[in-house]
Amino acid sequence: MRRYFRALLVFLTASSTLLPQKPAPICGLPHIAHMPPGEATILYKPGVPSENPTFLIREHYNSSTLIEVDFYLMHDEATFSVYAEAAEVDSMRVDSIAVAELVAAFRDHTFEGSVDSSSGIKAIAEDVFGSPPSWYRNGKVFILLIDVRDDYVPDSSEFFVAGYFDPLDQTQYGNQANIIYLDTNPGQLTGEYIKLQIRTLAHEYQHLIHYGHDNNEENWINEGLSELSPVLMGLPHRDFTLYLTDTNVRLDIFPGELADYARTGLFFLYTWIRFGTPFIRNMIARTENGITALENTLSSFGYPPFDDYLYGWHLANFIQGDGSYGKYGPFPQPVMHDVIISFPENDFHRQVKRLGAHWTTITGGWNLYLSAVRSGSEPRLTLINGNDRTLIPAPQLTSIGFQDSTFGIDYSELVVLATSSTAVSDSVSYALFVDAEGGFEETIISYDGDKGADEEVPWISLGDERGEGEAALVFDIPDNSADLSAVHFYAQTSDSVRVRVYSQALVPDSVIYTASINAPLGSKWTVHRLPLGIQEGNQRVYVSVASANNALAYNENDTTSHFSYYRFPDSTSFFRLDRLKVTLPSGHDKILSGNWSIRLSYLVPDTSEDEIDVPLAVGYFYPNPFIIEGSSRSVVKLEINPGKSAEVRLYNILGQEIWKHTRPAGVPSPVEWHGLMDDGRLAPSGVYLARIAVSDAMVYRKLVLIR
Repeated sequence: MRRYFRALLVFLTASSTLLPQKPAPICGLPHIAHMPPGEATILYKPGVPSENPTFLIREHYNSSTLIEVDFYLMHDEATFSVYAEAAEVDSMRVDSIAVAELVAAFRDHTFEGSVDSSSGIKAIAEDVFGSPPSWYRNGKVFILLIDVRDDYVPDSSEFFVAGYFDPLDQTQYGNQANIIYLDTNPGQLTGEYIKLQIRTLAHEYQHLIHYGHDNNEENWINEGLSELSPVLMGLPHRDFTLYLTDTNVRLDIFPGELADYARTGLFFLYTWIRFGTPFIRNMIARTENGITALENTLSSFGYPPFDDYLYGWHLANFIQGDGSYGKYGPFPQPVMHDVIISFPENDFHRQVKRLGAHWTTITGGWNLYLSAVRSGSEPRLTLINGNDRTLIPAPQLTSIGFQDSTFGIDYSELVVLATSSTAVSDSVSYALFVDAEGGFEETIISYDGDKGADEEVPWISLGDERGEGEAALVFDIPDNSADLSAVHFYAQTSDSVRVRVYSQALVPDSVIYTASINAPLGSKWTVHRLPLGIQEGNQRVYVSVASANNALAYNENDTTSHFSYYRFPDSTSFFRLDRLKVTLPSGHDKILSGNWSIRLSYLVPDTSEDEIDVPLAVGYFYPNPFIIEGSSRSVVKLEINPGKSAEVRLYNILGQEIWKHTRPAGVPSPVEWHGLMDDGRLAPSGVYLARIAVSDAMVYRKLVLIR
């Protein structure tokens, strides 16, 4: 397990404490199939509340074995009651003050940012999701505070089950009541944990309501809506970074990892913002499940089909802002799977998962040419101006290609979004072929020991109640022709930060770039791309990350010529980090002789020969499409300047070479292909790409074969 520490920076004359990060809470929704058939045993029969009832709970949250547990009645009224496991009350992990706060949140009021802060969780959830099952007293709810049996071990478990709704209680084999279980170890109903358990209560109440309307809903929808529920109450959402670091995953699969909660929660937050409460309530009330339920609900409201709605979500995750349907974000943007900075790029073959999204950024050149190859209409390919987040029309991207002479002048980043639909069973392949003038090679400067997401790193708070503190690291740029390209930093949470670049000195007048990042990646490397044109070759620059609420990773990696610095919130001066200290959990003081986890990358021009005029030496396939009917002998031709030698290699959509032809210089006739692969078999119908080497340069041509 990784352990994290959080501390405040102090001078050597003072100290602070580093605290361990809490384990991550998950939902422990059991499956009713775990209970074998047999005679029903009811230890608690809903009726007149008792001071010391006994309930059936699971011996382990995912086990079929039930055990008898004693409870104390903590609160009772007509629509809900709260009971606490006797042992947990006796151990002082539950107290009456915390129970009162839980009751108030469920019945009376929610939090700032709620859809209605004057209403409690119960009223809001029932308005959005529907009424609870009517087992007893028209749907009375029982909240049971228990030590969930989840194998949690203090200081070593990465996760704990924060609560669950048990479908077994909706049958004769359970308690025959509307019950929500909330954990009290480590999710104690005291102190800072109370808000976590209120969040869990909102999450699990959606499960209970949903089960009453559709007891066979697919997990990804059920969990996604339960992740939406606390957000509607004004409570924090899950860390969406867990999904946005890799969006090329199936939406409709739910293995139960934290990233799955983040993905489905973000999807249904978008759904609610775009379509509203009536849509959510209508979908839950339907007997259909999964995408079918969504598709039918969309149709009943006259909205676009599911595939278009899904595509809009992927696009909104990058563009964000105020859309025509409401404000979406700010959240961390999806992390680019690939960055293309060297040209030509001719070996780019990728796959997109069903309902997933693959992101690519092209930057570092000018006068761009881009072409794509795919199988039929999948995946859907979209071009976005990465600087102003506007869409760029490219209707011929998969035919003759896309060329833009303003690339590198009017804008410096082109983002390619590839998405797949419900028509894809598992994944679909595509290829990009990119050429441009210029091009760069990128180098990353790092003084943190190259520690990343899998390393054990301590966190140090940047700011405090006084405001924004600032961490800085010095970098020497060795190449005179270098352009600064990106700032990399390792923040603890998605709280906003400010990035600055200083030239030669850490003083306000030396700032040459500043940007606010509303939602950086939490506990992962955030890469913030800089605009082209920040040329600081052969100079010393300082890169800083400032925040009032976030923390930055710190690594022990002593250096002799590079130093980290820190500016206190109430100061205008920076101090070297090795003049500061923190107090470790052991109580010992530690001088900070290492470095902040900040990196800087820069670009140097690609000095390879400019090949922009090479395509003029190569014609195009004709006829194209190449149609072969029956057993007729057909041929497709490709004209190449006879004064140049040429090698033609033909590839299928998977990037596999199927045919090769070499033609020496001085041969005036065109290259011909008869639709046969090198092994003599007929090439199947599809899209093919020819890589043509002409006098040590490279050009590409596309061919469609139809049989």
